[in-house]
Formats: sequence, structure tokens, C-alpha cells
Amino acid sequence: MLIKTIFAWLLSAGVVVPMGEQNDERDMYYLYVTNEQGKTFCFDHVYKGEIYNYIKTGEFEYNDFLYEPSVVQQKN
Repeated sequence: MLIKTIFAWLLSAGVVVPMGEQNDERDMYYLYVTNEQGKTFCFDHVYKGEIYNYIKTGEFEYNDFLYEPSVVQQKN
């Protein structure tokens, strides 16, 4: 539940921005990340599960197999 709240906050803050595209019926996002030196990077074509993983770990990685919990529950 906390991850969903943080995700919603990141959306409202503009750190996560919807791309308006889908892949495999999954919404795609831009994710803006600032490193320790203050340089901002933009990751595109990011799935919500990848953002949830970034929230948990603090490290971003592309991984198509990271599903958001609600999607995993629906598929079981």
C-alpha cells in the first residue's frame, strides 16, 4: 500500500510521467532520476513494476518481468 502511495506522489511531483502508450496492455511511463552529483536522467518506456522496484531498492533497472502486485494477483 505504501508503494502505491509513493508512486502516486511521484506522479503528482512530475518524477513519473505517463507516456500515453501501452505495451502488452501495460501503461508506459517516463521516470526522472537525479544522481548524487545532481544530474537528472530520463528513463523512457518504463513499466509500473519497474518503478515499484525502484521505490523499493533505490536503483533503477529495466526488467519486463517486474509486474505490479495487482497484475500478478489477477493472473494467478
